[in-house]
Amino acid sequence: MAGRRMIVGRSMIVGAGGGHDPGVDELMEFETGADAPPPPAIPPGHPRAPLGHPAHPHHPHHHAYAAWHDYHHGQQQPQVYGRQYHPRGVPWAYVRSPMGPVVHDEQPTHTREFPIGFSAIAPNNVLAGENVGIEQKPQVLFRGERLAIPASIVGDFDLTDIKVGKDSQLASPGLMPAEAFSNLSVGVRMQLDTAEPGITITLFVTNNAGQPQDFRAVLYGTVIE
Repeated sequence: MAGRRMIVGRSMIVGAGGGHDPGVDELMEFETGADAPPPPAIPPGHPRAPLGHPAHPHHPHHHAYAAWHDYHHGQQQPQVYGRQYHPRGVPWAYVRSPMGPVVHDEQPTHTREFPIGFSAIAPNNVLAGENVGIEQKPQVLFRGERLAIPASIVGDFDLTDIKVGKDSQLASPGLMPAEAFSNLSVGVRMQLDTAEPGITITLFVTNNAGQPQDFRAVLYGTVIE
């Protein structure tokens, strides 16, 4: 997805190591404008303004050329319009930290709504009278808010528990009819515990039909990224 950031932030290694690399050393000899602001414009009539082509703010290369000429012909670095002209800096890609690389943490900034699917289908469907736990491990920071079970199967199942990690999300243990979580139900929003990436979310369901049944459900929730 274009422009999408890493969910729940990201850790990035920044900075260069302290090892010696002759190739990088050679590159560092070349100076660029990576970290130096453009020098001020030379007003018309100034001694450094090139003849026949007066300098103005839209052509800062005039004084840059004059400074380059002096610098590469062994002359003292010039004063450009009352300020000292400094050689342009080395790109950040070649700047080395004496402490080596460091880790920079980027924090999440906004929320989105995402679904997570749960299923137990043939040949591993739910046997008659069997209670099973169906697991999912979100790869993002996720808080479940609505469980939707297809209306076509809600009569065959009871929901016995919802767990985030090891913690039950029920106020009290006990059977709940799956009809209460039909995809056609209204006013059934919840606020489950937030699951960090890799933490297991488990639905425990019991097949109350007289034969094996497929189970499918979707848990909608909020993701922060």
